Amino acid sequence: MNTEYSSIHAPVHVVGAGLAGSECAYRLAELGHKVHLYEMRQEGQNESLTPAHKTADFAELVCSNSFGSFVDTSAPGQLKWEMSQLDSLILQMGLDSRVPAGQALSMDRVIFARKVTQKISQHPNIIIERRRVKSLDDVPRPCVIATGPLTHESLALSMREHFGGDFLYFFDAIAPVISADSINEDIAWKADRWDKGSKDYYNCPLDKEQYFAWAPHETRRHRTHGRRVL
Repeated sequence: MNTEYSSIHAPVHVVGAGLAGSECAYRLAELGHKVHLYEMRQEGQNESLTPAHKTADFAELVCSNSFGSFVDTSAPGQLKWEMSQLDSLILQMGLDSRVPAGQALSMDRVIFARKVTQKISQHPNIIIERRRVKSLDDVPRPCVIATGPLTHESLALSMREHFGGDFLYFFDAIAPVISADSINEDIAWKADRWDKGSKDYYNCPLDKEQYFAWAPHETRRHRTHGRRVL
């Protein structure tokens, strides 16, 4: 840890404690920098949550709980190797909360987020500020903005004003989650992907009539509307 280098530099301010912000804050702290990490989600304050988040924990996974394949010849596998060489916090916490998923790295999302939160909260170089940043002007420099597609509207407008131009659009899908005990194992069966790895995936067969009976019901469920981001 290069404390001499750190002592002549101002603290780094990181806004957003998702996957990117958590990794960024932890890596800077490990290098000896003092870090202020801002997160708007607060325990017990539902109004501080986004439409997709359920907790105030850092790095909460709101879509898939998988980081993709571990196979060396795949792009996700190569990325994991690079992250391991950089001693990635996110990768290590993912491994520590891993659940069976064949050749993929999938995590228990609750345990994963709690582990990341605990690791960051205990770091002596990180100060956590649980509050909403409404404008870029509220953030001292140097800073890193890592608020992602669920940026609060006031900060998103500030970013748009700062950078100018039209916003880009972010599209994603939240996969439905079902209870394992609701699956009829007399019909469904477990298998792996491409007959490789372990049998950790349920296969739930539907014929044409069953699919067309199910699909309209699923598409009528609650959806989060698209939003503009930088």
